[in-house]
Amino acid sequence: MNNTNMNNTNMNNTNMNNINTCKYMDNSVLLCGRKQDYIVMGTCNDVNERQFDWSVTVDGHGTNSFINIIKKTDFVPFMIQNDPIKHIIEHFRSLNGTYLDDGMGLFTKNNKYKRSSGCTIIIVKIYDDLIEGAIIGDSRCAVYIDDEEVFISTPHNIKNLLEVERLSDRPSIVNDFNGDKIIQIIGDNKGIVVPSIYTTFEDNTRMALTQALGHDCITGFEAEKFSFKYNKEQHLRFVSGSDGFWDTQLNKRDIMLSGNDIIINHLMDELLPDITQDNEDILKLTAVKLTQKALKRWAQVWNVYMDDKDGKYHTMRTSYPTNGYDDICVFVWDNMMNLEQLVECPLL
Repeated sequence: MNNTNMNNTNMNNTNMNNINTCKYMDNSVLLCGRKQDYIVMGTCNDVNERQFDWSVTVDGHGTNSFINIIKKTDFVPFMIQNDPIKHIIEHFRSLNGTYLDDGMGLFTKNNKYKRSSGCTIIIVKIYDDLIEGAIIGDSRCAVYIDDEEVFISTPHNIKNLLEVERLSDRPSIVNDFNGDKIIQIIGDNKGIVVPSIYTTFEDNTRMALTQALGHDCITGFEAEKFSFKYNKEQHLRFVSGSDGFWDTQLNKRDIMLSGNDIIINHLMDELLPDITQDNEDILKLTAVKLTQKALKRWAQVWNVYMDDKDGKYHTMRTSYPTNGYDDICVFVWDNMMNLEQLVECPLL
C-alpha cells in the first residue's frame, strides 16, 4: 500500500470575514489494490484569461495500459478550454489502437491479444463565482453550498435510467443484474449482500459500468455535467473520489435503493447515527482524513446481514483480505476550510 499526493495542500487565507478559515485544495491517494487511482490538480487561466482551480480524478480498471497513458497526460491544454470533457474525449478517441497493452500486443479490436483497459474520469473547474465539471463512469463527486448538498453524481451503470435509455438502441448489449454476490455498506460496520451488476458490450467487453474512457470507445459517451454559481460569502465545498472511497460512505438514498427493504427498515434506527456522522465528516474532513477513514472501513470486521428463506435474516462476521481492498482516492476543494481540521492526526 502506497501513499501518493499526500502533501499537495493549497491554502490561502482569503476569507477575511473569518480568520479561522482558509481556502483549501488537496488530494489523497491510497494505492491499496491494483494501484490504478490517480488525481492531478492545479491552478491556471482559461482561454478568456480567467483564473480557476482544477482537478482530474481517475479510477483505472482492467489492465494498466490505459491508466498508464492517463498518468502521462498533460491535462492543462484541455482544462483551459470551454467544455474540456469534449476535448478530453476527442483526444483519447484518437488514441484507439495505438498503445501497447502491458506487453500483450496492440490494443485494437482486430488483435487476438486485446485486453480490456480503461478508466473513469471526473473533471472540475472552480472559479471565484462558478464551479463546473463533468463525470464519466462510476466514480462520484458532490457539490455542497452552505453545507447543503446541491449535487451528487449518479454512477454510470445499468441502474441509471439515463444510461439505460442512452444504450436502448444497441440491442446486442447484454445487462446482467444477478452477478456474483458483493457486500454493500449500510452502516459503520454493517453491510448487506447484493448481486453485482455488469454490462457486456458488442465486442464482449464486460464491465460494472456503462460508460468509460478507453475500451476502444465501445461504451460511447454522454458525460454527466454540472454547473453552479455562488458568491464569495457562500461556503463552497467540492469532493470527488473513486468508488474505493464512495462505496465506504453512507448515503441514505443509496441505502434505501439497495433493494433489501426488510433488513434496511429493521435497522434504520441504528443506521441513522452512522449516516449523520458520514454526512458531517464529508463536509469538514481533509482529503487525507477522508481516505484514512475509508481505509479503516475496508480493514475492519463487518457484520453482514443476509436474508433467510422465511423472510427473516441472519448475520455473519467477515472481513476483506488485505489484497481485496480497493484503491482509495479523494480530492477536496473548500473556500472556507476550518483551520483546526488542517491539523492532521492519524485515525488508524
